[in-house]
Amino acid sequence: MEEFLLKASNAGDIEATFELGKLYFEHEKIKEGEKLIEQAAEKNYTAAIIKLAKLKQSTGDFETALEKQAASEIFLHLRTPLIFAKKKMT
Repeated sequence: MEEFLLKASNAGDIEATFELGKLYFEHEKIKEGEKLIEQAAEKNYTAAIIKLAKLKQSTGDFETALEKQAASEIFLHLRTPLIFAKKKMT
C-alpha cells in the first residue's frame, strides 16, 4: 500500500499524498506524515486542511490552526472552540 501511495503521490496525486501522510502517522512517522498532510493542504485538499487544523489544535499550535481554519469555510463550526481554547492559554 505504501509503495502504491508513494508512486501516486510522486506523480502529483493529492489524495495519495494525504493518504500517505495518514499512513505515516499510523506508523509513528509523525514528521513525515505531517509534511505530506501539509503539502496536500497547501493544494487545497479539504480533508488535509481539516486534518492539519486538528493536528495543530491538538498540539497547542492555535495560531496555525486558526490560519488553516480561515483558509476554508469548512472550519466555521470550529472557530468558536479554537478562539476560546486560545484565550484560556493566554
